[in-house]
Parts: sequence; structure tokens; C-alpha cells
Amino acid sequence: MAELKTITPPGNLPARNKVSQSDERIAAENEKDENGEEATCSKVMRTMALVCVWIAMGIYMEINGPTLKDLVLRTGSSYEDITSALSGRSVGKFVGVVIGGLLTDRFGRYCDLFLALSLTVAATAVAIVPWINQTEVLWVFYFLLGITIGTIDIAGQRIVLVSWKEKAASPIHIVHLGYGVGGFIAPLIANPFLANTETVGPNITNSSVSNISVMLMSTISIPTTTTTVIISPSTIEYAYGSVAGLTIVMAGVLYMYQCKTSPRFKHKKGKTENSEQKLTRTRKWREMLNPASCAEGSFCFGSLILVTLFLKYFVYLAVDRVFSTFIRSYSIDQLHFSNDDASYLNTLYWIFYAVGRFVGFVSARWISVKILLVIESVCLVGVSVGLFTVGTYSQTALWVLTGMSGFFIGPIFPSGIAWGDLHIELTGLAITWVLLGSSFGGLAFLKLGGHAYDHFGGIAFVYMIMILAIVVFCVDIMLTILSMAKKRITRKTYSVEPHDKQLQS
Repeated sequence: MAELKTITPPGNLPARNKVSQSDERIAAENEKDENGEEATCSKVMRTMALVCVWIAMGIYMEINGPTLKDLVLRTGSSYEDITSALSGRSVGKFVGVVIGGLLTDRFGRYCDLFLALSLTVAATAVAIVPWINQTEVLWVFYFLLGITIGTIDIAGQRIVLVSWKEKAASPIHIVHLGYGVGGFIAPLIANPFLANTETVGPNITNSSVSNISVMLMSTISIPTTTTTVIISPSTIEYAYGSVAGLTIVMAGVLYMYQCKTSPRFKHKKGKTENSEQKLTRTRKWREMLNPASCAEGSFCFGSLILVTLFLKYFVYLAVDRVFSTFIRSYSIDQLHFSNDDASYLNTLYWIFYAVGRFVGFVSARWISVKILLVIESVCLVGVSVGLFTVGTYSQTALWVLTGMSGFFIGPIFPSGIAWGDLHIELTGLAITWVLLGSSFGGLAFLKLGGHAYDHFGGIAFVYMIMILAIVVFCVDIMLTILSMAKKRITRKTYSVEPHDKQLQS
């Protein structure tokens, strides 16, 4: 009897490989709906991963707030010198958003990889910062941190906006909520390792510090008639090391996520472009740089929106950075808070910062982001006036106003991004342009704030917050006017189209 043999036709894969490929295809299809879009469950998981990225970013970017006095003592410099070093992150963010915008528009399928690489660089820089005793070198490492936040902002927000489309307002709030959570965690990590200091006159008479002259490791003048005495030294390198460890763990998660999600970006030609194809589509340089490509062909409207958003983020980030950086020092120097109470005050700010973004996440599902934008800026003006009036002499008022400030400052950033995406398509370079405003604002006003604080004391802090809050409100009024103008243009277009069709027929 002849022996039967199974012959595999040339060019065909073995049956075992066919089965494995089929399983992979079915698994990939389960992550998409009937229109080829990413399924809701997959989008939620992707968004939660981005929330964790923003938490890590919030921790490593805001650890400098509670440790500001320690950095001043360690470097033997002034507030102006340290804030000049901190301004390096705004310069770095300028570079980072440009790099992130170009990479996102050209190589969108590797957004997760860009996030992972940025977190790796950030972890390395954060671990080194507390060991630096020269402000010029410190500037370089904050410059590297700025590059990472610029790239993360572009790549992460682009993923959210493309995935959720017109429903992106709530997801963009919940992603940015992560930054507030990170900012809340940062003082808790730093507080056990901060230096215990006391401000005394030229002749040390206080009994608590009279026997510790050996601990005068570093002194600064605040102003020339007082001296800061170190009772117990700073060990903030442990805090910064812990933050670096958390950041590198998150980077590892993103590396694995890139390996898992990369195959889903492959698609066949000829089909309607879904969100993943839109994210990975390579744009031409002319299309990337033309504001009309973001505004359905309207160069004028696209340019107006981008310029106004640039101005909004220029001023908004100035408010954000000045408040979060100086509130602890202001409470100690102006209202004589203890070191622990000042750290708790800083923590309170970030708690309400995160709560504000969570409330924005919920509210955006029921209230138009156009309305939220104005509400947030009006309330911020009211809080800044309260800070200027009663927040200069009442500790209780400062506690209340600090929480309210965090609550209303927090959601402004995601609300502005959601508002912009509602009116134009925020491509990678469009987000780049908007975030350039924030990097310039942080660069200009952080250095200005340090200079003013050194020369005029804590009162300069409340003056700047109030003036900047008023400017934010004025810019939001301009954005509201632009929104109404677009509505009239749309109505005019729809009223003309039927008549044109009748003429053509």
C-alpha cells in the first residue's frame, strides 16, 4: 500500500504559523470596533497609562518647589540665581516641543517610545540635580528636564486628541489630572529630607539656635539684617533619588507598551482613515507649517486661534510656575509659617490642583468647554484679589486661598487644549506652537519672580499673581469672541450652500 505524504505547496507557510498569525489577527481586531477605530476599552487603558506618565512628570518637575530653600542653601546662592537655573527647563521645553512636534507628525507610531525615552532622560537628570552646587551646571540639567516635558506634552496630548476626537475634553482633563497628583506627591516625598532652618538677626540670641553655631554650613541674607541658620542639614538627594526611581519604572512600562501596540498601526491602503492611521500619517512640510491645514483651509482663522492660544499659555504658565515655586518660601518669609506647615501648604495647593482637574474632567461631560474656560479665569481673578488683600497678613486666609488657587489654576491648561481642539485640529506642530507660549512664559516670569522676590520681598509675589490672573481673564475673553466669530461664519456658510446648489442645478 502506497504511503501517503502531506506536501506543503511552495510559498505557503506551515499550518502552525498560520494558526498563530490568525490568533494575532483576531486579538488585534478585538481591540478595534466595526469602523476600524480603537475600541473604548483599549483607549481607556491607553489613557490611564498617560495619566501615570503625567503623575511621574508632576513629581519630578514639582520637587523643586518644596526643596527651593534647600537648593539655595546648598549652592550658597540667592533666589534669583536659583530661579535663573530653574528657567533652564523653560528653555528646554522650547526645544522639547519643537522636537516633539516634528517627531509626532513624522513618526507618530513611535509616540510611546518618545514618552519612554523622555522619562529615562528625566530620571537620570533628577537623580543628579541635588549633587550639583553650581547654578550654571544646575541650569543644564533643568534644560534637559524641560526637553522631556516638551516632548511628553506633545506626544501624549496628540495621542489623546486623535483617539477620542470630539470627546477629548474629559480625557484630556483626566490626563492632566495626573500632573496635579504628582505635584501633590512631590512635597510628601521631599518633606522628611528638608533642612530645618531658622531666620535670626545679626546677633544670635534665640535659645534654640544659640548652641548650634557649628551648623552654620551656609548662610544667606534675607534681607541684610537677618541670617538663615541651618539647624539640621538637608538630605534631599534621597528624595530626588526616590523620584528618579519612580520615573524609570514608568519608562519601563512605556517601553513595553510600545512593543505591544506597534503592530496595531499597520493598515491597508484604500480604507477610510481611522484614528490610528491619522496619528501615523506622514505630513508634508508645507502642510505641517500652514495654519490653514488646522482650520479647514482658513488661514486667517487658524492663525488667530494659534496666536491667541500662544498668548494664553504664555501668561497661564507664568501664574502656575510663580505660584507653585514661591508659595512655600512666601509663607515662611511673609507670614512666618514653620517649615512643616509651609510644606503642608504646598501640598494643599497640589491637592486642590488635582481636585480642580478632576472636577474639570467631570464637568466637561456636561458643560461646554467654552463656558468652563471663562468660569476658571473669572474665579482665578477673584482668588488673586483675595490673596492681595487678606492673604498678606492672615495665615488662615492663606490656607484657604492657596487651596482655591490650586483648584482654579489646575484645570486651565487642559481646558485650553480642549477648547483649541474644538475649533481647529491640533496637530503635532500646532500643539508645539501653543506650548511654546508656555515655555516662554515660564522662562520670562520665573526669572522675573526671583529678581522681584529678592529685591521687594514677598509682596512682589502677590502683585504678580493678581496682574497675571487679570491678563489670563482678558485673553479668555478674546478666545470667546473668536469662538462666536467662527459660529457666525459657519452659519453663513450653511445658509449660502443651498442657494449655490440651486444655481448649479
